Amino acid sequence: MIPCKPSGRRLTLVFSFFIAFGMNVWAGDIAAGKTLFMGKCASCHNINKKLAGPALAGLESRHKWADHNELLKWINNPAAYMATDPYTQGLKAEYGSMMLGFADIKLKDVDDIVAYINDAAAAS
Repeated sequence: MIPCKPSGRRLTLVFSFFIAFGMNVWAGDIAAGKTLFMGKCASCHNINKKLAGPALAGLESRHKWADHNELLKWINNPAAYMATDPYTQGLKAEYGSMMLGFADIKLKDVDDIVAYINDAAAAS
């Protein structure tokens, strides 16, 4: 067995702590995400059922949305994104309208909104 260097042991302990207690240090802020969701998304989206737009539970498993930078591009400017993207063109065809753009949303906001969606979906 090869012994760990002291700094390696400390780092291992820190990561072990987060894993053992189920803490994801890279997750978004769920409370901030809920506030953003309610203010910007909830009029057209629900977590588990379709409204004017698709249900958002599991959104990271659809299309390119696991990459929050892609999701940000879509949220900031749906018309420009849709111009070259068949998946989002299909959403417009299915729902009969295009999502409103939110140019003020930043990547941190997307992380927070997705954290809220994932948390709410897991709780239901």
